[in-house]
Amino acid sequence: FKNYYSYDDGTAEYAAGLNQKNSELLVKHHTFKKDTLTHVDIFFPKNIFSNYSSQIELVGYKNLDDGNQKFISQDVDINFNGSFNIFELKNPIIIEDSFFIGFRQKEDLFLPVGIDKHTNTSNKIYFKTDNQWYKNEIIQGSLMIRAVFGKSDFILTNIKEIKVTKEIIIYPNPGNGIYKLNKIADIVEIYSLSGKKLYAKNNVIDINIENFESGIYIVKIYSESNWETIKIIKQ
Repeated sequence: FKNYYSYDDGTAEYAAGLNQKNSELLVKHHTFKKDTLTHVDIFFPKNIFSNYSSQIELVGYKNLDDGNQKFISQDVDINFNGSFNIFELKNPIIIEDSFFIGFRQKEDLFLPVGIDKHTNTSNKIYFKTDNQWYKNEIIQGSLMIRAVFGKSDFILTNIKEIKVTKEIIIYPNPGNGIYKLNKIADIVEIYSLSGKKLYAKNNVIDINIENFESGIYIVKIYSESNWETIKIIKQ
């Protein structure tokens, strides 16, 4: 899975969604070990079916029968760009076993999410309408909502708070497009804020993105059997 838990293969053949304000759409995930949830990725296809224009609330639940207590509640803007929107959590959290992630919509308009028809994990999809949770029995496929794990600079939420120290350093940051790492990374991937992969390379000690436009980019680094996610700024 690299550093994300995914049931889909990254390609959306169809779309599905709800059209009720305050409805919620979730995917159930399961970790095989304790890990740090840092991002949620959601695939919003190019929106030719809806005039939806509001934010969504990212939500996460440990279970759906415990007073609906959320461990994620974060409003975000969305882009209908035919690729994954990468949402960085303001408060990363340590997760283990089963959990649910997704979003609550804020308009009475259809909000499409990508469906991968090549895999079928329809039994992992849940939705909430009229304040009632339902397990999906309608659509077939895998809803493209991913849980992304990695290391974090933040104080993590758990029974006991833990400070995680970064092992990989990218410098200078901000920079002009030439960056160095403090040690060799096995894999480096760079994504736009909209989730489009722009760069991928193995055995990396320096990064050259001089041809990229100025802005903020998401760097995912794999080293010593761990993934880290770092933001870099190109001036």
